[in-house]
Amino acid sequence: MPNLCLVLKSPVGFGATTLFPKSQAVIKRKKIKQIFQDDYEKSNYKSFMDYVLCSVVPEIEPMCQAYYDGDGDKLIDVCSMKFIRKIDLQLSRILASMELS
Repeated sequence: MPNLCLVLKSPVGFGATTLFPKSQAVIKRKKIKQIFQDDYEKSNYKSFMDYVLCSVVPEIEPMCQAYYDGDGDKLIDVCSMKFIRKIDLQLSRILASMELS
């Protein structure tokens, strides 16, 4: 099963892409990876992005677990793109502030 935060086909047909491009860009930075990596490796999350999203926005975690269990939908299927973009912007800002501390 793919992770919760992917759109399976990109709008231009170049494979999978993330719903959270701003956050994904911040997550690629070494310090942010270090903050989350150890706990992610001990978790059952299917992707690092899913883990970070659920860690920082715990309200999403039940939706993620339901999706993993086969009882829920991907974010793209249950949330508007406006809402997803808002989460992406806020999450990227939170992650960037963690990097500075």
